[in-house]
Amino acid sequence: MFEYREKIGQINDRLNVIIAREMEIANRAKAIADEIKDCNDDKVIAERKSETEKLTAERASLEEEKGRLEAQKDELIKKNDEELAKNVRAGKPFMEGEKIMTIAEKREAFFKALREKTLTFEARGILSSDTPFVTGADGVTGIKDVAPSLVDFVEIAEKPGQASEKATYDKDSGAEFAAHAPGTTIAASDPELGIVELPVYEMAVLTEVDNSALENPNVDIEDFVHRKLIQAWRRKLSALIANGDTTKFYGISNAVDSKSNSMVESVTLTAIDEDALTALIMGATGSADEIPGDSILVLTKAQLKEFGKVRGSDKKKVYTFQRNPQNANTGIISDGGMSARYILCSSLPANTMLFGKGLGYRLNLYSDLKVDYSSDVDFKNNMTAFRGVARVGGNVIEYKSWAKVTVTPGK
Repeated sequence: MFEYREKIGQINDRLNVIIAREMEIANRAKAIADEIKDCNDDKVIAERKSETEKLTAERASLEEEKGRLEAQKDELIKKNDEELAKNVRAGKPFMEGEKIMTIAEKREAFFKALREKTLTFEARGILSSDTPFVTGADGVTGIKDVAPSLVDFVEIAEKPGQASEKATYDKDSGAEFAAHAPGTTIAASDPELGIVELPVYEMAVLTEVDNSALENPNVDIEDFVHRKLIQAWRRKLSALIANGDTTKFYGISNAVDSKSNSMVESVTLTAIDEDALTALIMGATGSADEIPGDSILVLTKAQLKEFGKVRGSDKKKVYTFQRNPQNANTGIISDGGMSARYILCSSLPANTMLFGKGLGYRLNLYSDLKVDYSSDVDFKNNMTAFRGVARVGGNVIEYKSWAKVTVTPGK
């Protein structure tokens, strides 16, 4: 099942790129139309019309590619659903060959696995960018941080059984080739290397279920518990990746190397205004003459609303948003020229955003998510408790690939 989700996630990533480019084309086409509306220079008009024709052809090509990708995605979703119908879920002990199990049979297998302590959810498969967990408790799918998506856009590495990891990073010293006279000593240009640590961090979650639900033969309790535990786990992982936990877990905000040197840039914005996105893309990370690719802006819903309020000198909105139809927590933000993916994360402190390269951060999975249960925890209230435990670690592994952005109005 998860191989389909991975492919669907890759298609979604490409669709987001296409959508962002289409927005750029639409904005440029509008700018051209405004430019030549009152223009009397035949040469300029001809050049702009030629550019418009090229933009139109590019957009048609993108639409054709988008159609092919949507068709492939629909087919993958269909195959994924067929797998679900057979209850073939990675890491779960609920299959008997290719037999489709009834709810009653699944319940029996579920509790048997719990009793025998063999119930394990495959960690890597859970962390798929095509997560279905974006619907709120009220049943409404919208911009709400029910299942944060930050965890879906970082590097994930499986390190089962390891106690920790030390990774080498290159602190770019800006060394360059230079002229060399024969017979003279070549100036040293060795890379400046450092070490980052990804210590083990054990995390656990406890969720209680009324026994009346467990005893209902029509309730797919395995699916219910699976969803509850994974929602809680993903939420906590995204919060850890964003903020860390003192020195126990290195998130983006508190990432340091083995010598306590910060691994992230520190950037200050005086306001979320018409220049904010350009300032982040052009200067928050990367070298003086390079713009990093695959930029991600992590922010809260309130901060996203502030971007939406920004108006230009013509009183029109500066920023446009293209929400991801597969995951309402993500999308593309554009100011007409620059664009970046945005991800909502409610756990960020007030006046703090993160900006950088998703794969510049690594999340290590030192174990799968293991589940136990007990009816003794809340016996008097007729509840059964399910406990999930996993071991993870994380840190920024590419020097200054992320920036911690502080918004300080008025300074």
